[in-house]
Amino acid sequence: MGWTIDRVFAPYVAAVVFLLTAMGCALLNLGGSQTAPVGAFLIGFALGAEIDLIAYLTARYFGMKNYGFLYGIIYSIFSIGAAAGPAIVGSLFVSFGNYRIALWAMASCLTFGAAAVASLPQFAKER
Repeated sequence: MGWTIDRVFAPYVAAVVFLLTAMGCALLNLGGSQTAPVGAFLIGFALGAEIDLIAYLTARYFGMKNYGFLYGIIYSIFSIGAAAGPAIVGSLFVSFGNYRIALWAMASCLTFGAAAVASLPQFAKER
């Protein structure tokens, strides 16, 4: 991920990662066992990338003056989401008897996130 964001505008890289993950969710929903390996790969591809992107984008958009504090807040929010996600997905499974609603919700959120991150402005000039 680091090599890629050194060469391509990082929000665009993040948008592609989000969209690949959304496609993985859609493949798990639509294709069944035939597309499950590809869907799982696309979802797994993003694992770890988000933390690199959080660190890099925090530094580029907010600078280093309060980096530790801001990164801590952003990473805490990410961690809360990561902790709550399995419980929410499990609750949806219990309610509906499958993962379809959860997978479509994840794909929708990831698509919205891709659009949001792709709309970020260019980085400020370094001082």
